[in-house]
Amino acid sequence: MNYALFSTAANIYHTFHQRHTTRFFAYWGTTKTVPIYKYLNLGKPEYFIGLDYDQLFGTQIGILRFDYRYQYKKDIFFKLMANIAHNLEYDSGPIILHPYNVTGFGVGVKLLSLVGPIEVIFSHGDKVFIGERKKQNLVYFVLGYKF
Repeated sequence: MNYALFSTAANIYHTFHQRHTTRFFAYWGTTKTVPIYKYLNLGKPEYFIGLDYDQLFGTQIGILRFDYRYQYKKDIFFKLMANIAHNLEYDSGPIILHPYNVTGFGVGVKLLSLVGPIEVIFSHGDKVFIGERKKQNLVYFVLGYKF
């Protein structure tokens, strides 16, 4: 099966006064004639806060995200995050859905431990993308290093 997939992403970090770091993340991706298992999938806390794992997927996605991290002590960090997913599209062949923009925000704490980093994030975001707007609260627990 022939298909096309294009995506691009940017992470911009800025540290000031030694303890404050900001992150700006932007992503845009689009696909054409892909099977559902090849859809774009950005349903992970490092990309989007406020949705469950694997909840943010489709044939076209745009994301803007801003993070602020404060280093409280050498091994303790506090974080604020906010994001929006726009230009969502789900093309399943005969039907093309264009859900409304999805938002989310969160607060978190990260500890550097002997077993690796431990991060807990409390988030709030959209539960559904079409129909009546409903919200949900989620807690992410991330343990260890990314490979």
